[in-house]
Amino acid sequence: MSIRRIRSPLLKRVVLLCILGVIFSGLGVGGITLASFVEYIKEHMVEDVGNNLKLLKYVLENRKKEMGKYVYFYSEEMNKYDKEVIIQKINYYSSLENYDIFAWVDSNGNIIYDVHGNRGHICISNFVDVTGDYVVVNKDFMKTFGYENRCIDGKALLIMSVYPLKGGYLIAADVLNKNNKIFEGIKYSTYVDFTIFANNVRITTTIKNRSGMAIVGTMADPKVVKEVLIGGGTYEDIADINGKTYITRYEPLVDKNGHVVGMIATAINVDKFYEIINNLMIKILIIIIMVSAIVLIIVIGFMRGIVNKLDEYIELTITYMEKKNKK
Repeated sequence: MSIRRIRSPLLKRVVLLCILGVIFSGLGVGGITLASFVEYIKEHMVEDVGNNLKLLKYVLENRKKEMGKYVYFYSEEMNKYDKEVIIQKINYYSSLENYDIFAWVDSNGNIIYDVHGNRGHICISNFVDVTGDYVVVNKDFMKTFGYENRCIDGKALLIMSVYPLKGGYLIAADVLNKNNKIFEGIKYSTYVDFTIFANNVRITTTIKNRSGMAIVGTMADPKVVKEVLIGGGTYEDIADINGKTYITRYEPLVDKNGHVVGMIATAINVDKFYEIINNLMIKILIIIIMVSAIVLIIVIGFMRGIVNKLDEYIELTITYMEKKNKK
């Protein structure tokens, strides 16, 4: 009788140990998976910041290159026509390129024709050598072309190209101030934020305040100014921007004469990434539990077969021993 009483608890312990083994194995593998995933994210966040900064730099440099090439072609092509045809072609080319500024001025800087209908005068002598480059202009220049409201701290950073055209010059320019169209196609495919500085002032950024407004007009940290604007190097840091933690990287914007005219920066909101990681961890944990449950059901079924066989063996053993004892 004593053997019969021992048999059931013993088998229960065997089954329980197997079940616990499955559970802890699943949790152990899951824990390793989650830890590896988090470490992977940490390692690649800094790399993503650098890669997206290269992407932004490529977008800007490519715009400069294309503007220089096409404005040269347009001016050369239009030089053989009279004023009326030139104006028609300026309108046509403007529809193709969508420049913020596309105008024809005379040698004194007076606007002959502007696609937006602006009239006025600029100091053209400051720009005659600009062929697809970064240029910092003042409020008066921006006011002439109807972009006074995009000035920040009285200045604006432009990508500009100027070529001779029929007794004057053809001017094309993109205003970088408050110009988020630059980030179209790259911002929404990544969690990285982008910023452009004119000197040390944010003129364009995808980082917003609590009201949903871009935080333009704010200054770069003095450490960034020292390393990037003055030193001409790159700068990486973990920074607090608008009350949120970001991994940031800065590089200088340099014109063709080697002058640093501003900076570009990329940043990843660490808080947002950890929120994403936490959500993924919960999902992974649910998957681990579900898989463990399925494995557990399979193990229980398998162990039940073993237990039944053990029951039969023990029953035969007990019967044999009882018969032997009776003899």
